[in-house]
Amino acid sequence: MKSIFSNSLVKSTGVYAISNILNAAIPFLLLPYLTDKLSPADYGIVSMFQVLFSIFNPFVGLSSESAISKRYFDLGKEKLGIYNFNVFLIQIFTVLPLVAVIVIFGSLISDISDFPKIWLWAVLLYSLTNKFLEIIFSLFRLENKAAGFGALKVSKTLVELGFTFYFISLLNQTWDGRISAQVISSIILALVGAYLIWKKNYFKLKFSKLNIKDALKYGVPLIPHVIGATLITYADRLFITNMVGLQDLGVYSVGYQVGMGIGLIQTSINQAYIPWLFGKLKKPESFDKKKLVKGIYAYNFFLLALVFILVILVPYLFKYFIGDEFQNASNYVLWIGLAFAINGMYKMVVAFLFYTEQTKIIGLGTIVTAAINIILNYFFISNFGAIGAAYATTISFLIQYIAIWYFSNKYYKMPWFNFN
Repeated sequence: MKSIFSNSLVKSTGVYAISNILNAAIPFLLLPYLTDKLSPADYGIVSMFQVLFSIFNPFVGLSSESAISKRYFDLGKEKLGIYNFNVFLIQIFTVLPLVAVIVIFGSLISDISDFPKIWLWAVLLYSLTNKFLEIIFSLFRLENKAAGFGALKVSKTLVELGFTFYFISLLNQTWDGRISAQVISSIILALVGAYLIWKKNYFKLKFSKLNIKDALKYGVPLIPHVIGATLITYADRLFITNMVGLQDLGVYSVGYQVGMGIGLIQTSINQAYIPWLFGKLKKPESFDKKKLVKGIYAYNFFLLALVFILVILVPYLFKYFIGDEFQNASNYVLWIGLAFAINGMYKMVVAFLFYTEQTKIIGLGTIVTAAINIILNYFFISNFGAIGAAYATTISFLIQYIAIWYFSNKYYKMPWFNFN
C-alpha cells in the first residue's frame, strides 16, 4: 500500500494512528477502572450521555464546519481566517434553538432516554465545545500538522483522565464524575485550541454574510447525512434502554467500545487520506486511478484482517481487563468490529462524493440507511435481545457502503472493476 499511495500519506497516517491510538488507549485502559467503580446502570448513563451528545451535535453549526476542508484549497490564509470565524458564528447561533428544546422538551427527553434532565445542559455545552474543536482539528489536518493534531487530541484525553480520577476516586462520584470530566476537558482544550489558531492567524474577527451563506450551502445538505449516521450508530442504545434496560446498555457499551478499536484505526487512516485525496483530485493528472483503486481494495482486506485479529484477542482482553459484571460484553465485539471495518470501506468511497459536493446524495443515502437501521433494531432486539442491535448495526453499515459506492462511481468515475 505504501507504493500505491505515497510516502507523505503513509507518514501522516502513521502519526495520526499513533496519536489516535494513544488517545483511544487511555479510555480503553480506563475500562478496568470504570467497570470496577461503576455499575452497569451507571455505565449506561455515561453511554446515554454520548448518545444525546450525538443527537444534539448535528444541529450545532448545521455541519458548516465541513466546508472548511473544501474551501481550504480555494482561499488564502486571511480569507480562510474570516471564513473560520463565520463558521464559529453559525455554531454559536444554532445553539439557541437547542436551548429552547431543552427548556420545553427536557422532561420528555429525560423520560425517553432515562437520563437526568438537569444534565442535558452538560450535553449541550459539550456539543458546542466539541464542534469548535472540529474546526481546530480540521485546520491541523489540512496543514498536514499531524504532530500538532495528535498533541492537542492526546492532551484533551489526558486532562479528561485526570478529572475522571479526581471526581470518581477523590470525590466519590459515579457516572456524574465521568461526565463532568468529559465536559470540563472539552472546555479547556477548546480554549487552548482557540488561542493556537488565533496565534496562527486562522481566526479573523470579521462578519461575512457571503461566507455564512457558502458554509451553510455546503453544510446544510449534510445534516440528513449526519443525523442518519447518528441514528445508525446510536439508535441501538435507545432501543436497548427502552426494550431491554439500562443495565444491558452498560454491558453493550463496553463491548461496543472494544469493537470500536477497528473504528480507531480506520479513522486514523481516513484523517490522512482525505486531504491527500482532495489534493490529488484537484490535479487528476498527478495520480494513477488504477493504483488508487488497488490500494483501496488492499485497505478493505486489511480492515477485515484486523477484525479477525481482534476476535482472537477478545478472550484475553476480557479476562484481564474487564470487570466480572461486564464479561458478556464480549459477545458484541465481533459484530461491532465488523461494522466499523465496513464503515472504513465506506469512507474511502464517500470521499469522492464529498469532493464533487454531492452532499444531498450523501444525506439521502444515510437517512434511508438509518430508517432501515431503526426497523432492523426493533425486530432484531425483539427476537434476539441486545445482540440484535449489533446485527442491525453491521447490516446497516453494509447497506450504506454498497449504496454510496454505486453513487460515488456515478459522479466520479473510477476503474473499480478494471483489474488489468
